[in-house]
Order: sequence, then C-alpha cells, then structure tokens
Amino acid sequence: MFLEVWSELLLFDFDNCEYGHYISDIAIALYAALWRSLDHPNPTQFSERFLRALLRGYREEHELSQAEIEALPLFLQLREVLIYTVTKKMLDLKNLTPIQARLLAERGNRIRKNQPLVDLTAVLKSL
Repeated sequence: MFLEVWSELLLFDFDNCEYGHYISDIAIALYAALWRSLDHPNPTQFSERFLRALLRGYREEHELSQAEIEALPLFLQLREVLIYTVTKKMLDLKNLTPIQARLLAERGNRIRKNQPLVDLTAVLKSL
C-alpha cells in the first residue's frame, strides 16, 4: 500500500495490522523490542522500562483492564508461536544461516518447555 504526498512515495508496512485483543498490540511491540534486546544484561528490567513507557502513551487512547495486563504473557507466547511457525514455513530449513538456526532453535526450545521469553511476574504486579 502506498500514499503519494508531494510527489513522494511513502510505504506503509501493515504486517501487524489486524483485529484482536488490545493487549495483543502491547505484546507485539514488546516482543519486537525484546527480540532486538535479548542480549540486554537484564531483560526483565528492560521489559519493565519499555512497558511503562509504552503503556503511558497507550493509555492516553485506551485503558487496559487488569485482566488484560495479566494476559500479556499469554499473548507474548502466542507471538512466539506465530513467529516460529511462519519462520519454519518461510525459510529453507536445510540452508539456514547460523543466526537463523540459533534463533529458530531457541524459539522452539522455549515453546516446548513452555518457557516465557521474559519473566513478567513482578513487572505485571507493578503496572
């Protein structure tokens, strides 16, 4: 999709544009941020800072219930499963780069062990 403004082509990425639960918006944003920050020395601390900042702005438009906030780990897991299945479907599994192989294996292991990307237990209580 594109929009032409002042003879300039602007592209929009609607990859994550969908109808769903509001907390899914938060989970998608947090997952993307964590994916780029998993080497952070304290991913839980990073998640808390990120979520506080994101929710401060998000709540100006839509208030989330405590039940929605508490469902965030489930929506993070859903995101993990979606990314994992799309990745397995889209990539040539016989010709993965070392990074692709590592990331795919890490995701698969977390899913099999029902292990969260990050432990949000304490963070969610403070929001």
